[in-house]
Amino acid sequence: MLWDKDKKPYGYKQGNHQPIIADNDKLTTNYCLLIIEKMSTTTLTFLLMDGPFEQARTTTAFRLMDAALDKGYNVNVFAYEGAVSLAFSHQKPHANSVHGRTFEEENHPLTKDWVAAMQAKAKDKGCEFDWVNCGLCVDERGVQEAIEGCRRGGPKDFWQWVTESTSTLVIGTR
Repeated sequence: MLWDKDKKPYGYKQGNHQPIIADNDKLTTNYCLLIIEKMSTTTLTFLLMDGPFEQARTTTAFRLMDAALDKGYNVNVFAYEGAVSLAFSHQKPHANSVHGRTFEEENHPLTKDWVAAMQAKAKDKGCEFDWVNCGLCVDERGVQEAIEGCRRGGPKDFWQWVTESTSTLVIGTR
């Protein structure tokens, strides 16, 4: 069972007192989307740790954020460790020589474009999308140039969001 900040349970099927159990005890995208639909307030905070193109966890987190924005929820993102590279402005598409594909054939997606698309969606929906990169993590990785709309901060920003948000999801690394 999951609890919101007011200690009220959510994550149950309506009219049924049995908890929703994800396949193999893992949170699947569909399960998480159902949880978002059950939330009663409007601000979600995410902490991401994985860098671009490393794990499916990042793609799943982006899908959850996008679904929240579709519902008009405010979204806060604190990028920590390798995740500070997700909004790095100097990402470039490239060919895939391992598979013998050209730049055009590869059609490589860039996480900075996904972040920018969520910023635009939030603006269109009239909700907030705030992205903060951990400053120390940025300095350690040399990715100071984030796309417009992303800012530098620290754990204090994350802590503030946690205390003010409806729910917080930390997507850690293994």
